[in-house]
Amino acid sequence: MLILLWMLYSMCGEVQKNNVYYRCSHHDRQCVNTSYISEKVMTAALRRHLSRIAIDKKLFEPLKYSLNISLKDEQNFHKKEVTRINLEIEQCTETLKKMFIDQINKVLDVDLWLNFKNEYEVKLNKLNAELQRYQNANVDYMQTDMKLLEICHNASLPYSKLSPQEIAQMVWQTYSSVTVQGKSVKLKFAEPFDTIEKLVRTV
Repeated sequence: MLILLWMLYSMCGEVQKNNVYYRCSHHDRQCVNTSYISEKVMTAALRRHLSRIAIDKKLFEPLKYSLNISLKDEQNFHKKEVTRINLEIEQCTETLKKMFIDQINKVLDVDLWLNFKNEYEVKLNKLNAELQRYQNANVDYMQTDMKLLEICHNASLPYSKLSPQEIAQMVWQTYSSVTVQGKSVKLKFAEPFDTIEKLVRTV
């Protein structure tokens, strides 16, 4: 069942003579909307709106290829940076150990040792924080981006290949708001689909 918004009020579905119709649920009793809209009309309207973010196969395949290339570049960069930071942490830690031994052996006086110690500890903390950011980073963004592409590609499919349930699912994945007034259905996309819609218009 599609769950939408009529202005600020929820809608609910009812079955009448084997057909589904939607109306305001009157969750807010001040709502005066008494209109019904059939699932067929609503589904067709939503399908037209989804075509605004449609990416056909000719565009889908090059985008998919570009994402694969981008992912490999990002993974290589990530790997190099983690290796670099770990090496610097190791070098910094070893330097601190050597300076500590030099201070014990009176090679470094206490004041000089404390200055070096503070300097290298600050550097070590920054390196560990940088390493943590890389370890927490989601490098494999390919999966998320591919989901976005798949949704936009499915939006380009012929009307006959999409069931009302599939259209409802795509609406839930892409919408910011859906408003229904009479037989008029308006859909506003959430990001990043709002931006995708603008890009599709320029293609």
